[in-house]
Amino acid sequence: MHNINRLLRPVAWALALTLLLFRFASTPPLWWDEGWTLSVAKNFIESGHFGLINAGVKVGPGISGHYPVILAAALSVKLFGVGIWQGRLPFVVMTAAATVLVVIITRRLNGPKAATAALFAAVFLVPHPFLHPLINGRQVLGDIPAALFLLAGAWAMDRGLRSNPLYLLLSAAFWALAHASKAQVPIFLAGGVLVTGIILAVRRMYRPALLMALTGAGAIILFRVVTRLFFRSLPPLEGSQGGVEGLFQVVGFVLDPAVRSRALLLTAVFALPFALGLASEGIRIFKLLRSGNSGLLDPAGTLLWSIAAGWFAWYLLFSNSGDRYLATPILLATPFTGNWLDNATRGLDIRKTIRNSAAFLKLHGLTTENGNALFAVVLIAILVPFTIFSFSLTLKGTNQPLLETVTYLNTYLPKDALIETYDSELFLFLERTYHFPPDQVHVDLLRRHVYRSDDPVDYDPLVADPDFLVVGPQSVTWRLYDSAIEAGSFDLIEDFGPYKVYTRTSIP
Repeated sequence: MHNINRLLRPVAWALALTLLLFRFASTPPLWWDEGWTLSVAKNFIESGHFGLINAGVKVGPGISGHYPVILAAALSVKLFGVGIWQGRLPFVVMTAAATVLVVIITRRLNGPKAATAALFAAVFLVPHPFLHPLINGRQVLGDIPAALFLLAGAWAMDRGLRSNPLYLLLSAAFWALAHASKAQVPIFLAGGVLVTGIILAVRRMYRPALLMALTGAGAIILFRVVTRLFFRSLPPLEGSQGGVEGLFQVVGFVLDPAVRSRALLLTAVFALPFALGLASEGIRIFKLLRSGNSGLLDPAGTLLWSIAAGWFAWYLLFSNSGDRYLATPILLATPFTGNWLDNATRGLDIRKTIRNSAAFLKLHGLTTENGNALFAVVLIAILVPFTIFSFSLTLKGTNQPLLETVTYLNTYLPKDALIETYDSELFLFLERTYHFPPDQVHVDLLRRHVYRSDDPVDYDPLVADPDFLVVGPQSVTWRLYDSAIEAGSFDLIEDFGPYKVYTRTSIP
């Protein structure tokens, strides 16, 4: 069988569902970013407080996920109880929905073979656990939910422009959810609507350009109204973590050459097929504009391309090169990668792909078509084994050290003990009072980490007068408590591998 479309599709779906569900509560282990969001979800269900609790004081949600992400976790906690699988379950469901939408949108834009290729790319061509949608999506994070709502908005936009305009209201609702789910969405969605509107206006496609702009404006209005009403409905806070300064300079606009080099390297190693898919679609759109054949220009598809391309460009040029910032644009770019793979392999035809690749290598067929075929073969040969290897390592993760640590803390520490820690995944299970640094410390630590500097961070863990200190993976990475430990302020009493428990030293 030289055409593997019928075989590849069920295999990819089966593997996708297996990888999405297999041990999703323990692999990867619960970590810092998830801990904040799950803590707010737990507090909201147990006490009605939509925020964190710092040394017994009810403060705001701080650096946790945005409120749709928190509410999704809170609903599951309300239904099934407090726990890791309970918190992650809604995100597994949303990831499955996002994967289905990718296939549906790709099929609508470029046919069933491109849809199969898109599914194959999403499952087999992302050899990085934090970027892979099936690993990233099983965690309590906003990356995949934001992609889901953007994809759903594009799908509804397509239906609204082609058939029933009432779908545009649904598109605005999905985009409002996307706005509320991740901080980067408003910038790239607005940019995508603007770029697409200009492209459509150039081809005198004024009606879809106007409807798209109105839908985008409606999404912004809906987002602001709902957000304001939601937070106004909450009870007042008892305290504040304080404002933060410099967050944009360490997340949104970093020009450091080393950081820019890392962003380029990560894209080239872990996201090259998706960058190629976007580049291929960009070239196709440019050619259509030059030819004047606007009939082949799909407004919703162009919008999705604009959003994904803008997100990729920001990552390459201005982001702090954090791995996770590529997760959302990779999923948004998957339909175009599927189309590129479909074209490069001549409709997933193995014989033609091998023949074209060989012709390019023998130098008697130096065409773009043959070059793409060879490039596709090379990428698949390299990335598929590495993706499988990445999964095999990631799926060996366990929460055992975390659970052993909280069991010890809840069992052997006095009930009135105050624990200092910045490893928020502990908060979900702790039955003792805990204290963590203000949000500004997060920005200062992130700045030091991004710029690889040794600048001191202005934080003294002794100010809160803690009885115990717990140092976990995030605290070790950021060296937050190193100086206090080196100064002899704390003595090690228990070691659970990634987590170490210290008691306040008796030496003055």
